[in-house]
Order: sequence, then C-alpha cells, then structure tokens
Amino acid sequence: MVVFSLIYIRSGLIMNQVGRGIGAIHREEQNSWRFRSRFECCIVGKINQISGMWRGSASVMNIREISEDYAVDGQVLPSDMQAIADLGFKFVINNRPDGEEAGQALEADLRSAAEAAGLSYRFIPMTMPSLTPELVADHNAAIESADGPVFAFCRSGTRSTILWALTQVCFHGRSIAEVSSAAAAQGYDLAAVAPLLEGYRTELRG
Repeated sequence: MVVFSLIYIRSGLIMNQVGRGIGAIHREEQNSWRFRSRFECCIVGKINQISGMWRGSASVMNIREISEDYAVDGQVLPSDMQAIADLGFKFVINNRPDGEEAGQALEADLRSAAEAAGLSYRFIPMTMPSLTPELVADHNAAIESADGPVFAFCRSGTRSTILWALTQVCFHGRSIAEVSSAAAAQGYDLAAVAPLLEGYRTELRG
C-alpha cells in the first residue's frame, strides 16, 4: 500500500490530497511519463476543479494519451501550463485559432504561460477548411523537434488528434487502421476522416 501526498499551490492556496491503493509500483515506473500521465492527470484535474471554486475560473483537464510521446486535450488556460509541465510534458502545440468563442484564452497569454513554465511552445492553428499539406508538415516538424512528450490541444482535442494521425500516416509509415485504433482507444473516432488520411498520404508520400 502506498500513501502519497500531492501538494499543489495556486494563487497562494495550498491543496493537499492524500490517496491510497496504488498497489505494487516498480521503482522504474515512478519516473516514467506514461505512469505519471495516467495517474497524476486525474489528481491535477480534481485539484483544478476544487481550486476553481475559489479562483472563479479553472480548466478541468482530461488529458488523453494518444501515443507514448503525444497527448491531447481540449482548451486549457494559461494557469494550467505549470501543471502540464509538472506532468512531464516538454512541448506544447496550440492548434486552436484565437477567437473561436467568447472567453477563449488568448494565444499570446498561453504562449507566455507555457514559456514561464519552462515549456517549448508552437502555435499551429488549424480548422478543417484551413488544413493543408504544409500545415501537416509543420505539425510533424514541431513533434520531431520536441525534446520530450508533446501536449497538443484545440477545442476538444479532435483536431490535434487528426493532425497527429496525418503526421503518422504521411511521414512515419503507419497505417490508417493503426492510427485510427490508437485514436479510438482515447475516444476519438477518425472514421469520417479516413479518406482525408488516404488523400494526404498519397500527396505527401508520392
């Protein structure tokens, strides 16, 4: 039985949560991003929710691990960037254009917060009408340049997942079935974009 205590500080407020029942954890797992992402995301999301009752605004994160080094979520706030860094991510990709809805966090504020948290950051805004082979190549280059796990986000995580699938099919030789299965395991159905994946694979791979 493992007893843990996670202390999270936001706006001078200290949250202390204690949980039990982790079971037998191999020593090497304690530093692995895959373990931390699955376990700590739940804790951080809960703390965000609790602290939001005091701060008046918070993002409850629901990070989904699409691959070993790429995860997605919906819209996050500048105040979430430190928690993202604490989870072991090294690189943030923002796929959501500014101004899609009222109250949306501004790209400039997200960039500043990410950099303040020690995260590398790229703004690659994407909508389905604006999608181009160049944008897919740009997204792939961003992933390839990362020095650790990548966290990408848009409104719901769908566009960030589609872009990941396109990079894998077009530049890394993975099959459409394989990337679709990985996305589906995290709740993203790519069936409707299978023709798009095939078309871009043909165009970018020649």
